[in-house]
Amino acid sequence: MKTIFRLVLFIVCAVSMTMWAQDDPTLKASAPKQVMVGERFQVVFEANAEGKNFQAPSFGNLTLLGGPFTSTSSSFSMVNGSMSHSVKCTYTFALQANHEGTVHVGAASLTVKGDKISSHPFDIQVVPDDGSYSNNSSSGYGGEPDS
Repeated sequence: MKTIFRLVLFIVCAVSMTMWAQDDPTLKASAPKQVMVGERFQVVFEANAEGKNFQAPSFGNLTLLGGPFTSTSSSFSMVNGSMSHSVKCTYTFALQANHEGTVHVGAASLTVKGDKISSHPFDIQVVPDDGSYSNNSSSGYGGEPDS
């Protein structure tokens, strides 16, 4: 009987600690700070919680080639009796810059447990193609998001 009581107490404590230790939900954007005219690149929005009703931002005069491409990953671990659980949801957009100048990308938003969270808006500088970028690349996108 004591063993069952201890097991139940352990499970209740572990679940309570896991819920208490979870981070506040956030939605972060990553993108290159600068791209060249004609360059293809990605903008990625990453949430540290599962949500619904993702609202994409305005991408200004950038051409949307595809997206959002969504993925969700979840991990669970138990080390020395301490449980942890994390979820990561990403929303990836493929874009192309067609005109020189500064492009303002607005805030994206997501609803998590009834609360709306938003990313911060940001700017991308589009510079003239200096000839070093080949738009005929078969390897995918011309740039990778910055961290």
